[in-house]
Amino acid sequence: MDAISDEFYAHLALVPYNQAKKDQKNTKETKTRKLEGTISATKAFFLKRRNR
Repeated sequence: MDAISDEFYAHLALVPYNQAKKDQKNTKETKTRKLEGTISATKAFFLKRRNR
C-alpha cells in the first residue's frame, strides 16, 4: 500500500512540472512561427516594392 501511495504522490508532484514543460515548448513553437510569419511578410513587402 505504501509503495503505491508513494508512486502516486510522485506522479502528482510531476504533473505541474510536465505541464510547464509542455507550455514552454508551445510558446517556443509559437514564437518561431510568429518570427517565420514576420520574415515572410517582410520578404513579400520588399518583393512587391521591387517589382513596381
